Amino acid sequence: MRILFNTYASWLSIILIAIFIILSAKKICPRIKTMINLILVTYGLVCSLMLPSYLMVRLSHNPRVDLEFIQWASKEFINITAVSVVVTSVVLAITMWMIIHNNNGVHYIMICAQIFIVMIAFILSLNTINKRFDLAAFIFNMGYYNALILLSIPLYHKLTGNRNCDKILDE
Repeated sequence: MRILFNTYASWLSIILIAIFIILSAKKICPRIKTMINLILVTYGLVCSLMLPSYLMVRLSHNPRVDLEFIQWASKEFINITAVSVVVTSVVLAITMWMIIHNNNGVHYIMICAQIFIVMIAFILSLNTINKRFDLAAFIFNMGYYNALILLSIPLYHKLTGNRNCDKILDE
């Protein structure tokens, strides 16, 4: 579990995002772009599901925290995570509805929503900064992983935007 949350995995995901953006801008190598998109979405989904248990492991192994602090930290994390998950779900529902009804501007909404989710996570994490344990980093990471989940929108748009199966297979 530790390998998912270490610095190298985070930097690798940031590098993959940069490659994804470059490939999207130049409109080259659509299969590589789709693979990177799928890797980032999977990484965001797995990490967002595993982060609460990793937080509890890190809290239980920290000698500076007591039971009362663990209860407070887990309650704060769950509350803020719930807000982040609700925002992510609402954005996914709205964009999927827009894709189904052939509205334009889906990608702009996705980018704005990703920035919004990370900003909300940052602002909400400011209330949890203390000397015992860095709960703010876990909250910010949850926002980052939820923003990665929103990268599923272009993948869904690519698969459903082309109504002809031959076009999907040719791309």
